[in-house]
Amino acid sequence: MTTSDHCIVCDSADLGEPVEINNGWHMRVCGKCQAGTTWPTPTGEQMAATNAETYPLDVRVAIYTSRAAEFRARADQLMELLPVRPSSLLDFGCNLGFFLADAKKRGWRESQAWKSTRLAAHGAPPR
Repeated sequence: MTTSDHCIVCDSADLGEPVEINNGWHMRVCGKCQAGTTWPTPTGEQMAATNAETYPLDVRVAIYTSRAAEFRARADQLMELLPVRPSSLLDFGCNLGFFLADAKKRGWRESQAWKSTRLAAHGAPPR
């Protein structure tokens, strides 16, 4: 695990206090861009184990589908932080791919990089 004093999205030092989310994991929300980050940052092995135990694909799809409007609003906020638009956008660890699908509708050229083959199969846009 690693800790960071800056937002991984906008590099702001305005991170909120850690709030427990489950099984000892915490989240910090950036006061500037509102991005939430797992804290401290887990290793890939820790994330894989936690996802398999508490965040399986069907649960993840249900959560993201039910919160689509909220995530779309966050995407709006993040897009405002980008210096050039629209252009190319690369998303590492894209979860279910909703952010990139929304960015593509806005005219962005999107690329994605997934570590999880199950998530990649679910979120990858048809080519």
